[in-house]
Amino acid sequence: MRVLLFYINYSYYPRIDRDPRERRPIAKEVRILIEKIIKLYRILKTKLNKILIKIIKIINKKRSKGLNFKEREIVYINIKNIKI
Repeated sequence: MRVLLFYINYSYYPRIDRDPRERRPIAKEVRILIEKIIKLYRILKTKLNKILIKIIKIINKKRSKGLNFKEREIVYINIKNIKI
């Protein structure tokens, strides 16, 4: 459970809609700022999703479908990690 230090010191939660020094409502300014931040977040989220899709396409092009061995081909096996 999170408890703000402000609440511990003053026994009430601070109000974010007013500036205690100027005694005027700042909710409108804060709301505009929050809307800008939300727009920026949505733009960044869409751009990152597009980048992720491009990266997935590029990586999947380089991925092999299976083993490229042919019948009777010489294959070297590293037995370092194989328990005998």
